[in-house]
Amino acid sequence: MFGAVVLALLGLNWLGQPSGSWRHILSLGFLVLSIPVGVILACVAHRFSIVEGLAGDVGYEDLDAKQDDKPPA
Repeated sequence: MFGAVVLALLGLNWLGQPSGSWRHILSLGFLVLSIPVGVILACVAHRFSIVEGLAGDVGYEDLDAKQDDKPPA
């Protein structure tokens, strides 16, 4: 999501320029581009999760198995 915010802020940078100038058109392009970039980054955010990277699946193997309330003998 940080990438989408950066693009949106870049788009707001030259939005006050006269309409039709290259800076104004570039600002509009950044603003419009920030929406699909935000959606794409939100869809792939789970791949870059630091929690999943650090923890992984170590120690969670037994969660899928049936657990008894009885302590081991």
